[in-house]
Amino acid sequence: SGCSRTAVKNDKLTPETGEKPGILVFIDDKTHELVREELTAYLEALRYDGMKPTLFSKAWENPGEIKDSIIAMIVRDPATEGAVFVGDIPIPMIRDAQHLSSAFKMDPVQFKDMQRSSIASDRFYDDPDLRFDFISQDTSDSRLFYYSLRADSPQRIEKDIYSGRIISPRLSDEKYEDIAAYLKKAADAKYETNPLDHAITFAGHGYHSESLSAWEDQLYMLKEQFPQLYLPGAYLKNYYHTMSQDLKSILLDELQHPDLDLAVFHCHGGYDTQYLLGLETPQSPTMAAEYIQRHFRSKIRTARERYGEEKAEESRKYYQDKYHVKDEWFEGLYDPESIREDSLYYAAMDIYSSDIEKTDPMARMVVFDECYNGQFFMENYISGTYIMEEGATLVGVANTVNVKQDIWPNELIGMIPRGARVGQWHQFNTYLENHVIGDPTFHFSNQYRETAWWDGLLTHHKNNVELWEQLLESEDLTLRGLAVRKVFELEGAERNAFLVQIFLEDPSENVRLQALKCLAILRTPEFYDLLEKAAQDPSELIRRISMNMMSATGQERYLPVLAGAVESDVSKRVRFAARGALEIILADEEESCYTYRDDIKTDHELARINETLQRLDRSSNRRLYDDLLKSLEDTTLTDKQKNRQLRVFRNYPFPEAIPVLLKFGTSSEESDYIRTVALEALGWYHLNPVAPAETEEALLKLSTDPHTPEAIRKEALKSYNRLKEGANNPITP
Repeated sequence: SGCSRTAVKNDKLTPETGEKPGILVFIDDKTHELVREELTAYLEALRYDGMKPTLFSKAWENPGEIKDSIIAMIVRDPATEGAVFVGDIPIPMIRDAQHLSSAFKMDPVQFKDMQRSSIASDRFYDDPDLRFDFISQDTSDSRLFYYSLRADSPQRIEKDIYSGRIISPRLSDEKYEDIAAYLKKAADAKYETNPLDHAITFAGHGYHSESLSAWEDQLYMLKEQFPQLYLPGAYLKNYYHTMSQDLKSILLDELQHPDLDLAVFHCHGGYDTQYLLGLETPQSPTMAAEYIQRHFRSKIRTARERYGEEKAEESRKYYQDKYHVKDEWFEGLYDPESIREDSLYYAAMDIYSSDIEKTDPMARMVVFDECYNGQFFMENYISGTYIMEEGATLVGVANTVNVKQDIWPNELIGMIPRGARVGQWHQFNTYLENHVIGDPTFHFSNQYRETAWWDGLLTHHKNNVELWEQLLESEDLTLRGLAVRKVFELEGAERNAFLVQIFLEDPSENVRLQALKCLAILRTPEFYDLLEKAAQDPSELIRRISMNMMSATGQERYLPVLAGAVESDVSKRVRFAARGALEIILADEEESCYTYRDDIKTDHELARINETLQRLDRSSNRRLYDDLLKSLEDTTLTDKQKNRQLRVFRNYPFPEAIPVLLKFGTSSEESDYIRTVALEALGWYHLNPVAPAETEEALLKLSTDPHTPEAIRKEALKSYNRLKEGANNPITP
């Protein structure tokens, strides 16, 4: 199929629904006993909503029991669509799978706390093809079970079903009251008719690196996905953190609007906090002085709390000497009234779980594009607080660990206003840390397309290539983008040329980015050619992602387009991404630097660009050759020091480091620990077009050599499979 838009509105196809989709409801026996009436009502509401629920209730001993039940049900009933985990369901804590997350790269050796260095993830359940080795059960929280991703497991997430957690943020017995009330709320919602026509979005401090171009493009892509919010009678407010220092109270008021359907937060976060605002920009010398003094007090008090009086005094002296300020600048440092005033000032900048407890949040759905907001094993985790309060909030989408900012979190979200279930949309999210908090079967109403239509399409026709190819011609860009994804999943490299055509011709930014993402997984020659055109795309996000992908390839062919963007692109974030890519690609041992030429640009602009290139060339060479590679030649380095240097290549994939990593990974003179660190780092070179071929022989030899220690064999096989399969999600290469 081509990309032409025919007069036939194929989005109005009516796939036969067939048997009702199955939903598996897992609950622990104690919670079941205490919420029996409410659970019965919820199951009945699921049936009313066109689903076929199956209840599993017992004293669950480990995650494996649940996974086995899910696999058995999928085999028995292929119409099984999703799972709901209610109450104290065992929580898998995943290790050795950081490549399946968007940003989590904590060193599990340096950080001994297994809770901190693992990722709570229900991908253990909803992608049963993933294979794990059991490590241990947590000694302080019996709900937590630690697992290591096996080397012979798939190294990309492709969920078979969707899932959601109904779990209280309270650890006391009050949690049963919370769950009972929530189940009643979720059941009642099944009988309501409620289209998505009232929404707010918020972009927080530091999220877009203060790039208004990035925010502008994000809103444009949302407009593509939510056109109904721009029609008369709808309600939409897009907030940016610099609009007011009173945004916390404004947002809390908005969240309590009785008609609010959707709230989307793009900001930083903690497990119980949404970090909204930065310090107010000073408008006068007096404000500037207060700004600096408050900053000093915060840093020194933090040093005192963490490390004691001696460190606090060192911190005070550091600031006094560095900024040449007098003792008066530190007055009131430990004064109770000063501490109280500063605490109130900072508290007014962020939303805490305690704030939500005092409100009745009404947004039916909340997207928490923030770190840690979905850490559902923590007391007072904030996404759970939203759904368990007395308001109307039914579902959140949140992360259990830190998440990379601004990574297309709204991918395919246009399914939601069109009547799809939240879980049906979320099934296409492949990050280890991202979860549905609440009822994943929740959906909004849509006058043009009933939810049963989505049930039929995604459950009974999920492998119907002919139907998906018809939807490629849809006038509805969300269906078109979804069809691109499905045709790619079903036909793979056979549709390479078609994906290229979609990227070059489709008018929708969301559809073009979907095509680029699929091509990045295939890694065909056409993908590498297309990156140069992607760098010129009207979409800020596509340009920025293409810069990051170029960086991951390490290819010099992209120097001209990167140089053209590093000083000239209108977006601060694109310029930053281009600079990072140039630092990777420019690094070489030659003294001469690449010179950029362009007949269109002025001499002044060319001079500025080439000055930047020379500066980046010098800094990248110093970092790679004088710092990283040279230090790794030092035979006196400890394993801890080697580890620190080798792990750098996970984030900065210099092509020149590939033979160095192979050398460390294959050397019997290195410790098993360092060898596995080096081999694991090689797995991050999946977009480098030469890395798979350069490493294949050595990795396969290591993985099959019976004389090689087991840990090294496994890591070699895992990296081989990672390079062979490609990125879990190439939006975060």
